[in-house]
Amino acid sequence: MEGVSSFKSFLTSCSPSYHTRGTVVAAVVAMVVVVVAMVVVVVVVVVVETVLVDVMLRDVMVVVETTK
Repeated sequence: MEGVSSFKSFLTSCSPSYHTRGTVVAAVVAMVVVVVAMVVVVVVVVVVETVLVDVMLRDVMVVVETTK
């Protein structure tokens, strides 16, 4: 979150006359960044889990078939 706060201070220092607008823009941008990051994490976790489960199931099937 350090990058977000530095980005906020950067925005507010860029536009002192529009101080409140800069803060609002920074807050909206921060919220969007957080939401996008959460979506990316969820997608990565789902993909990794499905791939891992597929591989593990395949391994289990191979083991079961070879032990028969």
